Amino acid sequence: MLWVLFKTNRMDVKIRLSSKRLDSGRRQVHSHVRTKAGDSSWYGYTLAEPQDT
Repeated sequence: MLWVLFKTNRMDVKIRLSSKRLDSGRRQVHSHVRTKAGDSSWYGYTLAEPQDT
């Protein structure tokens, strides 16, 4: 799990990212974004494919 805090002129935003590996080999990345004041929040997820580097 990873927490990131962004500071802007209008509001502070906190982002939490976590992921899990699926049986298919893909990674499911969950995100939770909220304002530091707690008056707004958003949730979502995306699928990521492994890449060779």
